[in-house]
Amino acid sequence: MKAAIMAKISGMKLSTILRLFFIIIVIIPIMVISAIVLRMYKQDLLQQATERTIQTSQTLAYSTKQEINKMVGIFASVGMDPDVLSTVTLIDKTSLAERQTNINGMYKILSKHKSSVSKNVLSINFFSRMKLRILT
Repeated sequence: MKAAIMAKISGMKLSTILRLFFIIIVIIPIMVISAIVLRMYKQDLLQQATERTIQTSQTLAYSTKQEINKMVGIFASVGMDPDVLSTVTLIDKTSLAERQTNINGMYKILSKHKSSVSKNVLSINFFSRMKLRILT
């Protein structure tokens, strides 16, 4: 095998032999090293992106949990307010004509619960609970 390679090389020009050795000694190792570095960079970039995504998801989950806990506290305070309970009972017992006046009174009562929650949302949630209590 060595003799066959030497026979091929001996028949070539010197410039062709130098080009061949340049490709074997310089170009191929640079390509191999570049491929390895590219693969490592790609894996590192993917890992960083995954870590950022996980961190963002955890932050979003924490913020959502805090908002839910805030809403639970708000609804609990509204649900336990004696003024709200008495007004809801009054609304439930009044006729349709008088109900709007009592609902306006409910809005005034709910305005003392300072929050970012709309008074309409609080009313709907509380009325839904009241209807469930009446049905059961």
